[in-house]
Amino acid sequence: MMKRSIPKPAFFKAIFLRLWLLGLFAWMAASCRPVDDQRYVAPSLSFAAAEYVVDATTGGMDVLLLLDRPAQKEISVRVDVSSSLTPGTQYSLPDFPLTVAAGTERIPIHLKLVDEAILVEQAYVDLILLPAVDYGVNLQGAGQTHIRITKELPFPTLKFLLPEGSPIGANTFLAETVPCIVSSNIPVDADLPFTLNVSTLTAGEDYTLDGACVLPAGTSQTTFNLKVSRREQLGFDKEGTVSLVAQEGVYLVDPTASSFTLHIGDPVPDFFKLLHTAAAQGGLGYQVRQALKTPATAEAPEGSWEGNGIVDLGQTVAGSPYLRNYRNMWRHSTYNCPCNASPSQWLRMSDLFPNRVYPSPTAILDYGVTQVQRQFSPADSVMRFCPNPAAPLTGKVVLTKPRTFTAFIGDYAAWQADVTGGKTWMVDARATGGDIFASTNPAITGTINVTVERIEGTFDFNKVDEMVLLSVWMRSDSDQFLMDGDARMTKYAIEQVEPGLWKLQYKLWPR
Repeated sequence: MMKRSIPKPAFFKAIFLRLWLLGLFAWMAASCRPVDDQRYVAPSLSFAAAEYVVDATTGGMDVLLLLDRPAQKEISVRVDVSSSLTPGTQYSLPDFPLTVAAGTERIPIHLKLVDEAILVEQAYVDLILLPAVDYGVNLQGAGQTHIRITKELPFPTLKFLLPEGSPIGANTFLAETVPCIVSSNIPVDADLPFTLNVSTLTAGEDYTLDGACVLPAGTSQTTFNLKVSRREQLGFDKEGTVSLVAQEGVYLVDPTASSFTLHIGDPVPDFFKLLHTAAAQGGLGYQVRQALKTPATAEAPEGSWEGNGIVDLGQTVAGSPYLRNYRNMWRHSTYNCPCNASPSQWLRMSDLFPNRVYPSPTAILDYGVTQVQRQFSPADSVMRFCPNPAAPLTGKVVLTKPRTFTAFIGDYAAWQADVTGGKTWMVDARATGGDIFASTNPAITGTINVTVERIEGTFDFNKVDEMVLLSVWMRSDSDQFLMDGDARMTKYAIEQVEPGLWKLQYKLWPR
């Protein structure tokens, strides 16, 4: 019986080494084989140009959209559209999102223009690329494009000429008039009536038209007035749109300037910026500074302002558009009598009588030691504020009816003389309780009166130094009004409007 031979350990080592080398070669061969890259690279899109110009009579054009690399798969491109034209009627575009097939690099977007429906000389269509997951917007290219559409028209194109940046408002208390200027791009051969539409506002009730809506032959511009109806209703507020209406085959209207918004009403004025420092000695109203206009000089060709006297002003009642001035009294602890608060000179009237102030023997007499305490009588509703409904911090100031102011004159030395109980004026103030109109003191020999016939002014509560500007027309029963010695005053800018009627200018601003 034969003996079986047993393999030696070296044999097994050789077999294992051979198998290991075969596995290594197989692994190396597999690792060197190319593998497909399945990653997705999104294309970046942009328009071929940032701006195009096209004539409406051509019927349209293609706007080219570019991809920086072919689309690897079908994508949907989102585009935002804005235009001065009406979609579907005056122009059309493909439906968005736009489907782009795989492999595409250039996409024409066709803009179709309907020539007969476009009745303007200038229009536009804007296309804006919107980013998405499957693509990006090329920041180095045109992410949006502006298509300017032009057309030469055989008809005149009408528009309004309005002040730029100015809201249009009219106060109903003043029954203000709004001038409306209509312009044509070409002179018209014959009279051209045009149609006006005023939405929301009612003709005859809210407004009337003064002037014909006709562009005269041979002209390219005309003006008519829209007169707001007078209404005494504080707080009234209404808004309407005034529009030119195109007449097909006759004239066109400029879409950018064919209408404007008209705001009418009578807002309640907010006096906070003017009236914010309380009257002195606990009096009524608020302290407001006032200056008078001086004549023009070489150094100040427009003139300048003199002084900053104080007047106490306040609303007639809470929420009122009227301001009144006050004659505030307080009880002087030393003199033990009522005295005028100092100072509070409305329109600085005492300054307009230099011959009737100390040291003149015949002077304005009143309860107080200093000349600034010698005052004219107060008056209610001396100014009516009428805000612009479209910009209520600005507006006009008027006087609704004339107001007469009175001061007392007499023997200044007798008024200041020492008598039992103090000076004459102190004893008199105690006797009348501070009401000089109740005085029978023989030192008082007469009165002087100033009538304010008219006030025209403007206010702008946004300003600090010239918050209220006033032109004031006055007359007086005294031959000393505006006289300095024997001559007419030259200190202030005084204009004689007619015999006995004088115009002065003031500014008011808060203290």
